[in-house]
Amino acid sequence: KLSKKIDLIKILIRQIKNAHIYTLGVFCNKISKNFLIFTVGKLCYNLIKKIYRSLMDTHLYFSNPLLSFLTAKGSLTAHLEKIAGQPLVVQILQEKFRPLSFDEKHLLSLPKHRPMLAWERQVLLFGNTNKAWVQATSLFPLSHLQGGKKRLRHLKNTPIGYVLFKKNRQLAHKRYYYTDKGQYGRKTVYEWQSQKILIQELFLTEFEQVFMQKSDKSSSFR
Repeated sequence: KLSKKIDLIKILIRQIKNAHIYTLGVFCNKISKNFLIFTVGKLCYNLIKKIYRSLMDTHLYFSNPLLSFLTAKGSLTAHLEKIAGQPLVVQILQEKFRPLSFDEKHLLSLPKHRPMLAWERQVLLFGNTNKAWVQATSLFPLSHLQGGKKRLRHLKNTPIGYVLFKKNRQLAHKRYYYTDKGQYGRKTVYEWQSQKILIQELFLTEFEQVFMQKSDKSSSFR
């Protein structure tokens, strides 16, 4: 039923999009007469697109074998170490300053049309196998790295969860889910020391296999 609804929404989006493009052409020729039609058509198109994305998120949410990790509250580091039975190993891929994108500024509630730098940290997280379990990217707006928060630039091989959740088991956050080449991920905006930081975590194939094997073993003893 959900797949049929998604197919229907796809058709509606294409129809609205085609109507939107046609209306745009008319609008260019008869601006005053067709302004209302163009505006309503655009609003309808954007609304249906949002509904479609919501349905896709719902499908991802309920069909995901890693649902418990995607939705887990608190420190992901702690959850992964529980599965691994040992501390995580962090491999740094790169650390650098870079400009924030429009979407990233939107997620972080920053002024969208003002250039802003952030400190980006990309790492691989290893559990108890030779292949990485998670690829993580952390973004810290430069304007937020003041006082004690400057230590986020000098984590080295320390899991960020050790720092963020040192005093609090949970942090206020907003979360978004996505897929990348068949792998599941999440983007989380955390409120930490009155500032927002963005952490993106992609669960790699190795972790999914380890998790499924552990789940199978647990169920066999029930």
